[in-house]
Amino acid sequence: MALLLDPPPDKALHPLDPLEVYKLRLQHRLTFQQIAGLFGVTKQAVHECFTKFSESIGQAQDVTSYTNAKADLLSLAEERLVATCLDPAKLEKASLNNVAYAFTQIHTALRLEKNQSTRNLGMLGKIIVQADDGLFTRPTPPPVVAGAQDGKVNG
Repeated sequence: MALLLDPPPDKALHPLDPLEVYKLRLQHRLTFQQIAGLFGVTKQAVHECFTKFSESIGQAQDVTSYTNAKADLLSLAEERLVATCLDPAKLEKASLNNVAYAFTQIHTALRLEKNQSTRNLGMLGKIIVQADDGLFTRPTPPPVVAGAQDGKVNG
């Protein structure tokens, strides 16, 4: 994961973006000092911004902050959960049922990520094929002619 080494010219000495500070701290694991260097502000200013944003996420009345950060927070949680699932020590302690459940969840998430079905549509396909196979195999009955009796046409 590439990290910014120099403050972007448009952000240097500008007000801190709380969401950006939050991402840099949690996703990129930068220190408050590193983030301060990126924005051209003090470490204390970054810490205060991060703390206020973190607190606002926990408050029900500040739904906007959470909504803006939700995708990033879920991505971060996903990253940590996958790392936990791949930890050999954790796998050794997990029951077979736990491992199977984790596999199912990860497999489903992967299929969603690839825009693939998460349900087995094979049975529906078989039903359609069977119905189609029998649809046109029966002999076609002779056409009915108006006024015909016993196979004879009056004329």
